Amino acid sequence: MAVKDYQNAIIAFDKAIELDPNLYYIYASRAEAKVELGDYKSALADYNSYKKLIEDLNLLGDVEIMEKRQKLINLFPSTAAAAANGSPDSDLESATVINSNEQLKALFYRAKLKFESGDYSAALRDFTLAITSDSSFAEAYNARGFTYLKMRNMQAAYDDFGQAIHLNPNLYMAYVGRGEVKDKLRNFAGAIEDYEAAIKLAPGKYNAYYDRALSWFNQKNFLKAEEDFSTVIKLNAKHEKALFNRGITKINLRRYAEACLDFKMAHSLGHTQVAEYMARFCN
Repeated sequence: MAVKDYQNAIIAFDKAIELDPNLYYIYASRAEAKVELGDYKSALADYNSYKKLIEDLNLLGDVEIMEKRQKLINLFPSTAAAAANGSPDSDLESATVINSNEQLKALFYRAKLKFESGDYSAALRDFTLAITSDSSFAEAYNARGFTYLKMRNMQAAYDDFGQAIHLNPNLYMAYVGRGEVKDKLRNFAGAIEDYEAAIKLAPGKYNAYYDRALSWFNQKNFLKAEEDFSTVIKLNAKHEKALFNRGITKINLRRYAEACLDFKMAHSLGHTQVAEYMARFCN
């Protein structure tokens, strides 16, 4: 893609942000375009704005948040849409040496955006390049672990989460990720140990509570599952999956009226599967 395409894309993104400074996915796309132009410092500023906005909007942990970026195809000129989707000929992607800390961080955050948009192979390449450039980069091991998890490479995911924890024992999401691997391998007790380690590090975050609830549910310990789903909902009242799964848990506890209240709330938040359960249990 020609350089002028990225320049035109940035102009379009600038105009969009002027109209609405809360368009978090536009900051992400503008950052990627700036990376392609080698403007790493400015790209990092946009990545930081993107991160702050999804935190402020309580979107952390939602792997579907980048879907809105597809709207760029309709909102902007084709050059902007193409830049938002990235270039297969990126200098960073094919580089063998990372020349600065800013470039390394820009590569890492671009990889995270690729992960969030579902391009796991591209994300894997960037995370691996980041790790090759800095073998002590704990967050890159953690992020690559989640990428391997999405690609169903459990052993590689387990190894990366373990390395991330070795490098940084206070890395909350590495414990969550390793717990998810153990849960998928039906090592529920081991998964719960990792979730509890994560909860001790950050009791105000909901990811570990939600995953621990699923592990309790898989062991048919519905009371503990309900307790953890309820904690998730206290921390994030719009967590539709927690509401839906708490409803399923209450069905297993034969508390149908309470389950229907959860199902109705999940439905109001846009949960796609809950309608069939409402039709079955809430008439």
